[in-house]
Amino acid sequence: MIYKKETTVISVIIPTFNRCRILEKCLSAMEKQTVDKTMFEVIVADDGSVDNTRKIVESFILRDQIKLIYLKQINSGANRARNYAISKACGVLILFINDDIILDESMLLQHISSHKKHPQNHVGILGHVTIDKNVPYSPFAKLHLDAVFNNLKGSEWLNWKYFFTCNVSVKKIFLTEYGLFDEKMHYHEDIELGERLSRNGFIIKYNKNAKGYHHHFLKEEEFFKIAVHDGRALVMWYNKSPYLKTTLADIGFYPGEIFFVQIKYFAADFIINKKTIPYFLLLTKKIVKKNETIALMLYRKIFQAIKREAITCEISCNKKTEISNKIFVKMEF
Repeated sequence: MIYKKETTVISVIIPTFNRCRILEKCLSAMEKQTVDKTMFEVIVADDGSVDNTRKIVESFILRDQIKLIYLKQINSGANRARNYAISKACGVLILFINDDIILDESMLLQHISSHKKHPQNHVGILGHVTIDKNVPYSPFAKLHLDAVFNNLKGSEWLNWKYFFTCNVSVKKIFLTEYGLFDEKMHYHEDIELGERLSRNGFIIKYNKNAKGYHHHFLKEEEFFKIAVHDGRALVMWYNKSPYLKTTLADIGFYPGEIFFVQIKYFAADFIINKKTIPYFLLLTKKIVKKNETIALMLYRKIFQAIKREAITCEISCNKKTEISNKIFVKMEF
């Protein structure tokens, strides 16, 4: 395939780590894109994989159906991998996806077309993501990405809270001028960047036709681990930007809520807490087949309780660390 650097319109950045089989499906979907293949490049940013990721990517490079670049780093996190890939990208536009997103055949064309309609540097494009039909059914899928995207029906313009790196594109010039990913964050890193970009006018246009399919079976334990990561990340974000306390309350940072709302959460946690959650889980598993709606409501309540517990523990740990550091400094003198 004849490839010219100056013809690259969009660079697709895919961070990956030890998921070569699903990455293979993702890259196969790239080869089926309806847009002219010379208009895009794909950058696989390997975060130190020890499986067959390199071999899989090299096999696609040899096929020469798409322009594919392979970057590898020592295991340092997806954010550093993304930032590294951004520095090497040739496209005017940058599209972020995850390695478990299977692209609809017109996804890249939809992103490019949307940016042509909205050429302003501060406008990004969010595509739609739903669960891949080839993945076995999981009730937790309805509580994760599907829940978020189902709420966007009828929406056109979105704020920074929807800067989701599972399927979002942005002008490279705006991104490199106003901010890259915080490499210390390991969750909420996408919307944290979106918030920083929004200070310079960044807004997001939603294109439901730029479709991606999430090829990931979400298990119960994995779903609740997300709650823990979510809570810890919010505390890290707050420590970094304490002036965002009330803003972060909108995405679950309960210390930023008004007093009466915190009282409501205290009452809720008196019912659903570390000791009672195992019993609620047993109850929910019995209910799910008979009445999924009630079961999903209970799963959501348990998720939020775990998230608040993670926030509380993280804040407590940070305070203990601060006290220990102060004592250590005093002892030195």
